[in-house]
Amino acid sequence: MKIKMILFFLITILFIILINYKKIDNKIYYVSIGEETIFKNKILKNKKIEKIININKNDYRITDIINDILDNNNDIQTHLIKADRLVINISNNELKYKMNNLNYNYIDQMIIDLDKLFSIIRIYTKEKIYFINPDNTDDKYIKYLNDRLIDILKKYKIEFININ
Repeated sequence: MKIKMILFFLITILFIILINYKKIDNKIYYVSIGEETIFKNKILKNKKIEKIININKNDYRITDIINDILDNNNDIQTHLIKADRLVINISNNELKYKMNNLNYNYIDQMIIDLDKLFSIIRIYTKEKIYFINPDNTDDKYIKYLNDRLIDILKKYKIEFININ
């Protein structure tokens, strides 16, 4: 009698696990902030896609993104919460804005702004985040930015993608 009860109990538990396993959603909700990237295909390779959202504006800067998140423009907070993969690629826009007057003080301020952006994003996104570096690594300012970003990216568990 006890063996039948134990067997019945095990079969019931196995049945419940199998039912719940089928209900697991394997679709990816992909969100990118900034310039669209070729890495979307790599990140989404062989995945079922639920939705792809690109959040970008002409000359979209770090402070603009921070303000959009805090003001919840275009329901960005909901997209960040739902995101299974988030790609941030805004540095080129930011650098283009100051290209003629680029200096170390500006890069230091940019790093402070990125730290603030990452901390805000981590409030909403608990999943995988990728940060794509600026295009031109030959530039001394870009190298300086990348060197300073490493610790910040580790702090927020953000994967650094070097496109060069």
